[in-house]
Amino acid sequence: MYMQGVERAMQDFAFFCSMCAYIRNKMGEVVPLELNSVQKKLVAEIETQIRSGKPVRIIVLKARQMGISTVIQAYILWRMLRANNVNAVEIAHEKEAARSILDINRFAIKNLPGWFRAVKQVKEEYFTKYEISFAGIGSSLTVTSAEGKEPGRSRTIHLAHVSEMAFYEDAKAIMRALFSAIPKTPNTAVFIESTGNGPQGEFYNLFIKAWNRQNAGNPTAYRALFFPWYECDEYRMKPPPGVEVYCPPELEHLDLDREQLYWRQWVIENEFEGDEDAFKLEFPSTIEEAFLRKDSNIFRPEAVMRRLREIENISYAEGFLTRLTADAPPVFVQQPGEHLRVFKMPEPGRVYVIGADTGSGVVINREGDFSSADVLDVITGEQVAHLHLLAEPASYAQDLLFLGMWYNNALIAVEADGHGLAVLNWLRDNGYYNLYQRRVYDKINNQWVGKLGWATTKRTKKFIIDNLRADFYNGTVVINNKETLQEMSTFVRLSDKSDEIGAVSGAHDDRAMSLAISNQVRREISGYEVQRQQQEQQAQVAEPEGPPSLAEMVRRQWAQKRVHPELGVYV
Repeated sequence: MYMQGVERAMQDFAFFCSMCAYIRNKMGEVVPLELNSVQKKLVAEIETQIRSGKPVRIIVLKARQMGISTVIQAYILWRMLRANNVNAVEIAHEKEAARSILDINRFAIKNLPGWFRAVKQVKEEYFTKYEISFAGIGSSLTVTSAEGKEPGRSRTIHLAHVSEMAFYEDAKAIMRALFSAIPKTPNTAVFIESTGNGPQGEFYNLFIKAWNRQNAGNPTAYRALFFPWYECDEYRMKPPPGVEVYCPPELEHLDLDREQLYWRQWVIENEFEGDEDAFKLEFPSTIEEAFLRKDSNIFRPEAVMRRLREIENISYAEGFLTRLTADAPPVFVQQPGEHLRVFKMPEPGRVYVIGADTGSGVVINREGDFSSADVLDVITGEQVAHLHLLAEPASYAQDLLFLGMWYNNALIAVEADGHGLAVLNWLRDNGYYNLYQRRVYDKINNQWVGKLGWATTKRTKKFIIDNLRADFYNGTVVINNKETLQEMSTFVRLSDKSDEIGAVSGAHDDRAMSLAISNQVRREISGYEVQRQQQEQQAQVAEPEGPPSLAEMVRRQWAQKRVHPELGVYV
């Protein structure tokens, strides 16, 4: 009788959970693992992939406390008991979470039924405080954290559980080391699960790529699953008599019942102090909500996420600019993986501006100080090209020279701080004169004068970021580059006391700043370009000699345009 029960448990995972896998529920009671609706959907996807003969590869975006991690741990234990010499690894985002995962596994093994242990002759051996090994069958489980170095190195891994990946400090390096240890064979399984942590990072990129089925033809491509809060059986509460239950407009299409809506309403009021946005971070109903950030975002997260979804399949060319001879115009050489991304090729007659943020090109603690530049169409505000590279200032300056020449001798605004001074001097000395000049008040001569480059101060930084935020919302600047939007999602108010703004810890803002500079310059000259085009149309009949150039228009009207007395920019 017991033999039959063990045989069925080893063939039927759901039966194993209900008869052999014991957990502590939220009340602290020891109960068998009865799969909820969300867990059943995950198990169904596992079984579908197994039947297809492919390796199991699943990435999960979820609301909190839905039991995803629990069922994955139970599945790994089940697989370890079914076969000999199965190596498994579970990775948590921090050491404390790793210890918790190990304790849950030890609890499950300790509470395996006596009849099951007797028939299977289960005997566990502990080699270290982070490893469990079964005597006799040779299967083992290692639990570690993302704070460790290169998990899985030096041995073959058959089963892997990557928990809360969105919160890893260096997820790319960890996943690279782990994946190299996992064969692409049908007997392997990899589970990645996490709540969201902003629309950036390795987890975000992997999930969105899988959600859009971009690598659907790859046998080891991940299948993305999203579990919103309302799919969990436990997230419901019977409303007391006379209590009004509210359904927000964005949820009306879901036809949620009163118990689900009241649970949501009660949790927001009692656990989140009425903060609906905070609730959405922990219990999202959409993918956009799942990838919101908790920080004081400068750019509205919903708008950033919406644009990220819109451009997910946008086409562009990658490559670099070069000259065939010293006097020849630059030509674009298309090559995937290069540092120049072109969304629209230069068009004759169109006017472009380039904003440039200069880095040192030096790598410190595995973090490079990158340079970034954005090309905007002055009239449409569209981001037509993006340059991002790790290079010394002189090398970056040459790239800017070619980029400016290629885009109809675009006006280039280089941040005139630090390494940007070297870039400005190089461009000037090599004959590129269409460089942005900021206005500085000369107290000696009592007049405004021009100085090369854009100066970023605390005040001007806030000024151009506020302008970029406004233009992004109203659609007068069109952003096409994914990484730029991701940086905008991590651009926050760092301190209420000092009113500092910038990237959150571990993120970058060079792309956001180059775009903000480019957009500010576009704002300053866009009015002139509109007037120039109007005059050009009139001049086709009235003025055979042609209208004044953009440079001439700017020169004529500079004196008429008001300069901000503190920032030195045109307003």
